[in-house]
Amino acid sequence: MKTSCGRWAVVRRLSSLGCGLGESGRLISLSLAAGMFLAGTARGQTEIFVVPPGTASVTPEEPYAPWAKAATNIQTAVTFAKNNSIGTVTVSNGTYNITSEILVAGPITLRSFEGGLSGASNTVVRRSGSGTMRIFNITDANAVLQGLSFTNGYGVAGAGVSMAGGLVRDCIIANNDALANNGGGVYMNGGTVSNCIVRSNRMGVNNNSAGDGGGIYATGTSKIFNCHILSNRAGVNKVENEGGGVFAGSSTVIRNCLIADNRTWRRGGGVYTSGRIENCTIVGNWMYGTRTDSAGGGVYMTGGSVSNSIVYFNAITAESTTGYTNIYAAAGVGYTCTTGPEFSAANGNTAGDPLFVNRSGGDYSLQEDSPCMDTGANQDDWMVGATDLAGNARKQWGGVADGKAKIVDMGAYEAPTPPPAATIILLR
Repeated sequence: MKTSCGRWAVVRRLSSLGCGLGESGRLISLSLAAGMFLAGTARGQTEIFVVPPGTASVTPEEPYAPWAKAATNIQTAVTFAKNNSIGTVTVSNGTYNITSEILVAGPITLRSFEGGLSGASNTVVRRSGSGTMRIFNITDANAVLQGLSFTNGYGVAGAGVSMAGGLVRDCIIANNDALANNGGGVYMNGGTVSNCIVRSNRMGVNNNSAGDGGGIYATGTSKIFNCHILSNRAGVNKVENEGGGVFAGSSTVIRNCLIADNRTWRRGGGVYTSGRIENCTIVGNWMYGTRTDSAGGGVYMTGGSVSNSIVYFNAITAESTTGYTNIYAAAGVGYTCTTGPEFSAANGNTAGDPLFVNRSGGDYSLQEDSPCMDTGANQDDWMVGATDLAGNARKQWGGVADGKAKIVDMGAYEAPTPPPAATIILLR
């Protein structure tokens, strides 16, 4: 798409291809002289492109590269890439209204132009109309979705995305609604969801149906890493739904996640699990059903483990007689900050207030005198070189372990290393 200013451009909120500015006032442009994004055609077609329907100066034509010949239908581009062994489909900024799910059945990376989570809100894929459909269906173990928003999926398990493997990273999965089965936002039977925001998805709310996992339903060997899982909901009106934020099977690992403000009718307001929870902050989740045996406002465990985590300030309904507001577990809780009848000071646990910087404002990083600082258990199979949910290095000093070996903090956020002690010189 050559513009009047002699450049090839892809612009935020793209409705036409001209020499314009995005909503932030920044022009996203590709230099023709440098050959960026055009080199795929010369190198044997490694990448093809998609723009919104009706984009000016674009006439769709195979092989959907360069941008002036981009596809205007994501499924068309994905199918062409699979059939022609093309590895990457890059989608321009804009909103894509779809009437049937997008099937990713090959080893393809389907990514937004900007690629990362910070730009995911600029490339939105959503259900159009009133039909029943999910947004994405991944059936290939090597498929990748990156830097996209998918929303308004409705009526089926994994209304945002269903995964039989593959990787979803740097995406926003929000406002999807499953009416039956499991997984309001995501249904996983293997694969990885990483560095995503999973927000305001619902399972069984609109039609009062049974099903688990308001945000994510994960079974098989599934991994949920570095995610914000917020304000999801499972169940309403006495249906026995479980796992408001996440329902996780025995082979699922949840690591470095913030799981907050989720709710469910019966058990596991934040997480219902028989798998592993590591270095997570699980706060402000709750049970709102009227059953007397409701339990686990934060986490309900049927097995597995919770380690190096903060499970605090969760709630259960007044009708419940169990008292398990934060964690319901027979065993498996270690180096975790929590309170309630499940609490034991053994295994490195603490019941002290975690002292978040600003809980009411949603800042769950730790104050300098938090009892969660430098009191976790190092797990060097993954912590070496790892970062926390904010991108800070794991195993910093944090202030408590001065002069000792570095020890990881509890929760999803590592306290920053304090500056070196100052030298005071007195002058007379």
